[in-house]
Amino acid sequence: MSSSDLVILAILPAVIWASLAYVVRSNSKTASKLRAAWGAKTKQELIEGAQSWALYALLAFLVVLVGVVVWTRVHRSNAFAMILNPSQWERGIFHGIMFGFALLGIFSIFRRHFPEAQKFSLLVMAGIASPRLVAASNLLIVVFTEELWRAVCLTALMGDAISGQFALVVTSIAYGFTFLAWGTPIAISEAIVGVALGGLFLWSGSFYVPFAAHVTFLGQGLLYAVAAGPDAKPGDVHRRPFTKCPACGATLSIRQVNLNINEAFFCPFCQARVTSSDRRRGFLRWGFVFVSIALLLASFDIFPGAVRGSTRQYWLSLAFTFLAGLGLWSILQVVVPPKLECGDPDFVSLNLADRRAAGQHVGKSEESSNGDTK
Repeated sequence: MSSSDLVILAILPAVIWASLAYVVRSNSKTASKLRAAWGAKTKQELIEGAQSWALYALLAFLVVLVGVVVWTRVHRSNAFAMILNPSQWERGIFHGIMFGFALLGIFSIFRRHFPEAQKFSLLVMAGIASPRLVAASNLLIVVFTEELWRAVCLTALMGDAISGQFALVVTSIAYGFTFLAWGTPIAISEAIVGVALGGLFLWSGSFYVPFAAHVTFLGQGLLYAVAAGPDAKPGDVHRRPFTKCPACGATLSIRQVNLNINEAFFCPFCQARVTSSDRRRGFLRWGFVFVSIALLLASFDIFPGAVRGSTRQYWLSLAFTFLAGLGLWSILQVVVPPKLECGDPDFVSLNLADRRAAGQHVGKSEESSNGDTK
């Protein structure tokens, strides 16, 4: 490994750690706001310094981008032409989005095996209270810079006769070290994500596949953080307020809602029997079929051997469809949260007892509030 390879590997972590040194040591008002948000334990504490972190992320990653461009011009003048080749970029982005869904599906399965984060991630701090355009711009700039850095690192290392596997490991370690200041759990998860995204680049040979996958993956996390309640902590932003009980109006988290559309459940606050609305059940029953078919056809496009007699790719495409479905569902349940109604599935209008119980609960709540006022 040459000294120039070490330089390109160090650009991303060096810039981020240097900028964090400014946050920790500077006495400026901006640094004070950044430090306050840096130590935030809940979303409410984070909001005050969120705009400062949005500016921080923009400037820090622009510096990284300039560093990568300068290094490339000095050492490998044709690297950008190879990496940013616009050939079939539309298909690359489509495949990348599908892989992003699959990554979300994998992490939804294995999330419980990872320790919870102790700090909010960089993009969450930058986008939690920013306007949508600013948050989206930061997301695209950060992901573009990281994926360009990763692609240049892999290309440079392999150009020096280093195997793709070793280059992937080294680059992923450097990527994980970049975020070590956010805590060991985030550093480990980022290194794992780096392996997956770098592997996509090596497998596809396209910059746009890992770029779109990374945008999809981080976009879901940002959506959850924006939708989370003000008391959400770094490790439980995915347990966002999900919907409201139709009887008492209490906000129910995802863990308090029975996502099985064919089963009713009891509200943990007022004990009213509730279920998903009839319209939502009908949409999910038919929508599940069409979405599954679309995801399966997309997986066949990614693994064409599945329809050409390859048993291995056939089963791989089925597993990919399942994981992508989980990932897509994790996004849809935030974008379109379920609407609840009192009663049992498909018999909402006949559950008068539950409606009466709900009304009694509301009446008791009003009486108790009036009593407290007196």
